[in-house]
Amino acid sequence: MPESTDNTNRNFKGQMKTEEVQCFCRKHWIILVPYVASFLILGLLFSVGLIFFDKESLREMLGGVGYRIAAFALILGGTVFIHRFFIHMFNYYLRILIITDYRIIDLDKTIFFNDARDAIELSEIQDMTMSKRGVLKTLFNYGEVAILLSSTSQKKTLHWIPNPDYHFRKITKTRREYIIKSQGMQRQQGTIQELKAEIKEVL
Repeated sequence: MPESTDNTNRNFKGQMKTEEVQCFCRKHWIILVPYVASFLILGLLFSVGLIFFDKESLREMLGGVGYRIAAFALILGGTVFIHRFFIHMFNYYLRILIITDYRIIDLDKTIFFNDARDAIELSEIQDMTMSKRGVLKTLFNYGEVAILLSSTSQKKTLHWIPNPDYHFRKITKTRREYIIKSQGMQRQQGTIQELKAEIKEVL
């Protein structure tokens, strides 16, 4: 993801009025490889079976009823497999990590059964680490970003993050800007309180 991408015009459900999206991403595409590979392999085997298998011999061996039951079971199994494959594909696009100027939101949503979100306030982040260990992670550029929370001393790990170097730097930069903005607001608030106190003394 290029660093020049402007995401500030993005919106999501539950977004605060003054909250701006800095960037977002989905899990790395490598998590879909097992599903795509199994889909292609079974599709290839099914196609080869239809072309080269002798249907008449199978009908004679199983009988009329057995042949129809076997055909129904094959169609049912294929339908369930294809249905599950496309569910995994849709779920991949629904699971999103969003980084805003206030928090990090991990949306874990599926089509049917799951709709959860985990939000980490930037003010709660004490420390962060990024890891990209192994041949596959280095080759395909994905890894984990671990976030240590100051309030609970717990660690939240974001898995399968694409281009983890970029997202680690993005979170660090956004957190730094949030701290600077918060300190400026505190100083401004302190100045206002001092002015109010001086006005009371004068009056």
